[in-house]
Amino acid sequence: MHEILIALGRDRKALDLLETVAGDPSVAREAAADPRAFAEARGVQLPRNMAVRVNIVADRVSVELDYIDRA
Repeated sequence: MHEILIALGRDRKALDLLETVAGDPSVAREAAADPRAFAEARGVQLPRNMAVRVNIVADRVSVELDYIDRA
């Protein structure tokens, strides 16, 4: 799991997209509907065993990544 998170943290496209989503509530609302499809449409492949949620409260945005261990 650590290797997956480290690789994602080194992915410039993923980091740029995260910054965009976290910094713009209107983009976050778009991403919240289907975060995986949103990321993939922008060239970011997320691991299949990772759940992604975009939370918006007022204009505060948070992104949650959960690793699902299927072992």
